[in-house]
Amino acid sequence: MIRVETRLTGSIMRAIPLSRAVIRARMAQTVQLLCEEAKRLVPVRTGRLQRSLQWEVVELGPRIEGWYGSNRPWRGEKSVPYAVFIELGFYHVRARRFIGPFPYLRGALWNKAGEVRRIWRGRPVIAEPRLEVQR
Repeated sequence: MIRVETRLTGSIMRAIPLSRAVIRARMAQTVQLLCEEAKRLVPVRTGRLQRSLQWEVVELGPRIEGWYGSNRPWRGEKSVPYAVFIELGFYHVRARRFIGPFPYLRGALWNKAGEVRRIWRGRPVIAEPRLEVQR
């Protein structure tokens, strides 16, 4: 899962401060764009991982965060068990070699960085990957 965040603090937001509604709309546009790109990039064998990719915008006090990933783990749901291994790569014991990585979550952010900058028109946005192995 990857968290995309903007903070509503002081002069960081440049000349004319944006309303929370505008920031929320831009955040929704951003994470929807990134989730669609992640669905395009993810390797498909059965389609389970691709179907599990979701996005959401959450307001946490002064912050507005957008999340995208497999099955909303930011809400405590379990992601597809092998999602992190596809993203980061893994050692295949039988094949005796390292497979991957196939960065579909981070790759979406890399591929769409220019469009994300255009959506935010030069205002600061923080993108932070959180990749976890769930048991």
